[in-house]
Amino acid sequence: MLWRQRMKLEFEMQGLFVRSTTLVQEWQYLHGSKEGVGNEVSKIASHIVLAGFVGLHQERTAWQHSYERDDIAQEEHRIQQDMLRCCMDIATLQAHIIRLGFELARL
Repeated sequence: MLWRQRMKLEFEMQGLFVRSTTLVQEWQYLHGSKEGVGNEVSKIASHIVLAGFVGLHQERTAWQHSYERDDIAQEEHRIQQDMLRCCMDIATLQAHIIRLGFELARL
């Protein structure tokens, strides 16, 4: 029973990792960046999370209209909030997996 729970949690965590990668790609698309691979994904994910905490926004050029900036800022905020939720969910699942690992080791 515990082993099945652990496998279910690990499967859910994999889904969250896929979601975080999707959010990174959305962030890159929003800022016109190339797609990242490997460590770039985690680096950009960290940037998104940190930007959400400190309220950083990418600088925009003067030619953009204010409504475009507002749309981009709203999309940045949505991605940041989704990434924060995703990171918190991953941390929670990791804690549950560790707890289940200890319980399984005691059997």
